[in-house]
Parts: sequence; C-alpha cells; structure tokens
Amino acid sequence: MIIAQRALERLDGVEKAQVSLREAKAEVAFDPARVGAAQMIAALRSVGFRAGVLSSDPGGAAEKPAGE
Repeated sequence: MIIAQRALERLDGVEKAQVSLREAKAEVAFDPARVGAAQMIAALRSVGFRAGVLSSDPGGAAEKPAGE
C-alpha cells in the first residue's frame, strides 16, 4: 500500500491518494490540469501494480485499481 500511495503522491498534481490493496483500488484527489489518468496508471505500473480507471468524478477524484 505504501509503495503505491507514494508513487501516486509523488506526481505533480496529486493532492492525496488512499490505496487499499485488500479492495484493489485507490482513491485519488488530483488536479486534472496537472496530471491525468495515464500518468497515474504509469506510476502504479512502474512500482509493480496493475492499474486502470474504474470511474471518475468531475470534482477531481478518481478510483484506480491498485491490486497486483
């Protein structure tokens, strides 16, 4: 969890990330003008997690699977 959370929070534009490996998802608060889903997915994959977009919220929050 910590590795995935840190990978997301290191991205410019990510304000907060909460990762649940048990639920295989992450909730991310981010500025869509500074970071996008592709960058977040790449960050998670770079530390060994599968990732994709589950749903998004126009307020700047999105959920991404964080399970291996």
